[in-house]
Amino acid sequence: MSRKRDFINTSGWQAHRPSPQSHWFRVADREVAAFAGLWRPTAVGDAYAFLTCAPNPLVAPLHPKAMPVILAEEDYATWLDGDAEAAAALAVPFPSQLMVVE
Repeated sequence: MSRKRDFINTSGWQAHRPSPQSHWFRVADREVAAFAGLWRPTAVGDAYAFLTCAPNPLVAPLHPKAMPVILAEEDYATWLDGDAEAAAALAVPFPSQLMVVE
C-alpha cells in the first residue's frame, strides 16, 4: 500500500436499498469521521477513492456488500505514515456499537 494515503472526511454515508428507502450511517460520537482514503495523480488531476471492507453487524442487514473503512482517531497517524502492513491492518469493519443508523 503506497504512502499516497489520505482521509475522506464525512459526517456519514447513505446506503440505498432496492426499495425507495435509504439509510444514513454515522459514527455516534463524532460530527466528522474519516474514511481511509487513497489518491494518485492522473493526467487530468488527482484521483481519490476510499477503501471498503466487509460490513459490520449494524450495516450488513441494510447494505450487505461492503462498508467504508472508518478510522478510529487513534489510528490516523498509522494510516497516514505507518508502513504498508500496519496501514492494511486498519482495513476492518468499524465497531457497530460506536455507530448509529437513521
